[in-house]
Amino acid sequence: MIIFKSFFRIVRRNYTTMIVPLVLFIGFAFVSNLNATQQAMDLTTTKPKAVILNHDSELGASLLDYLSTEVELVDTKSEDLQQVIFYRQAYFALEIPSGYTRDFLSNGTELKAEMEVNSSMGYIVQTTINQYLSSYKALRENGHSHAEAAAMLIQANATQTTVTVIGEAADSRPLVLNSFANLAMYPMFITIMSVIVYALYVFDKSDIYHRTQISSMRVSSRNIQLFSAAFLVGNLIWIFMIALGGFLMRDNIDLSTLPYTLLNSYVYFLFALSFAFLTSKIAKTPAAQTAITNSVGLGLSFICGVFVPIHVMSSAIQTVAKFLPVYWSVEVNRLIMEGSVGFNQLGIPLSIVALYSLGIVCIAILISRNTSAKTL
Repeated sequence: MIIFKSFFRIVRRNYTTMIVPLVLFIGFAFVSNLNATQQAMDLTTTKPKAVILNHDSELGASLLDYLSTEVELVDTKSEDLQQVIFYRQAYFALEIPSGYTRDFLSNGTELKAEMEVNSSMGYIVQTTINQYLSSYKALRENGHSHAEAAAMLIQANATQTTVTVIGEAADSRPLVLNSFANLAMYPMFITIMSVIVYALYVFDKSDIYHRTQISSMRVSSRNIQLFSAAFLVGNLIWIFMIALGGFLMRDNIDLSTLPYTLLNSYVYFLFALSFAFLTSKIAKTPAAQTAITNSVGLGLSFICGVFVPIHVMSSAIQTVAKFLPVYWSVEVNRLIMEGSVGFNQLGIPLSIVALYSLGIVCIAILISRNTSAKTL
């Protein structure tokens, strides 16, 4: 068990490489939870504030009654109208002179108002008043008395608009979990690569490799212990990140689709582990390992839809992405989000990722054997 124990000792000494990916992992969970905040559409009525100083007993009084349901009226004095607007205590100010009913019906006299510059609330009040005055004049010209016209306008205004939001009660958890499951692929890939690649690389150094060959330990025993240690450490990392993600996303987990999400995540983990095995065989320096980890991790994430939805990309990029395993992991998450759960729908993309992993392992074994033959 010397190889096994040494592998864990190397991983423990190199634990700092996990800090940055885990910070990204937690950050992605925070972003996903932030987007998950219920976008409840609370459609409450906001009344604009206005000052109406009325000195007319007919039209002015009925206008005030009409506006009382549409506008929040502010009390002030006539000489303070401009100050009220200046200090934004109200958006609209209007003074109705005595005898305005007669002047309006005879000459169509317009009222001069004070309004805050470029105020949408002020324009709303002004539009409401203009609509009332035009309707009032039309009713009076058709033979209705002042009382009848005022009552008809009040009654017409009493009808309330009912707004029904369709889809408000839809469960947003699948969408949130899909977003996080996609984003979590990048830090998981970086974590597996950073930890496993370096540990395997240490055992492939020429001096350590030759020392192992002349020892009493058989090469097959060495390889079994080495691969077992890498597989166990990888699984421990996966379990830790899944448990951390479950804790951070506990309010948005859908138990009905959770098994499929975990299965997809584990198949993706196997791909990352197999690629780490391959990288340890072709990258002979820590700098090369870091370059491969960052370039492949970011490249696959951007092209395959981890960071940006694949459907917004060009058709050429989408075509290229279909030849990459990460695309199919993202596709599984999309199918789960849409409710297409079951091995009939998810079996093909999961199998594609698994075959990629198997193929990468086979290539790594061939490279390893070829390197061993040259060394001998």
